[in-house]
Amino acid sequence: MFSNFFVDKVCALKRAIAAEVATLSTPFPTNAQFVGEVFNAIPTVTVSEVTKIITSISAKSSLLDFVATSVIKSCVTVFADLIARLANLSFSQGVFLRKYKFAIVTQLLKKKLL
Repeated sequence: MFSNFFVDKVCALKRAIAAEVATLSTPFPTNAQFVGEVFNAIPTVTVSEVTKIITSISAKSSLLDFVATSVIKSCVTVFADLIARLANLSFSQGVFLRKYKFAIVTQLLKKKLL
């Protein structure tokens, strides 16, 4: 029964999405023109930006984390420089390591099952 609930939920979502997509015309008007600044470079990541992000995140860790979040937060001055340098190298060279392209997604139930 528990498994069927999720199977039915996913099937219902697929049907709803397919029905909605079928009603859509082109996603953007064909006569639309781009208005705004041209984005042709990623700004350099600064140590202060990384420090701000590290200090603002929760101390929760993922199974995929190589270093626990609590350790990174307690040694923010060491890790902020390293992370900023790695981010800038990744952006400038256009390379993002495959092992950092994974996530563990945990579904949270919004309402109780019967």
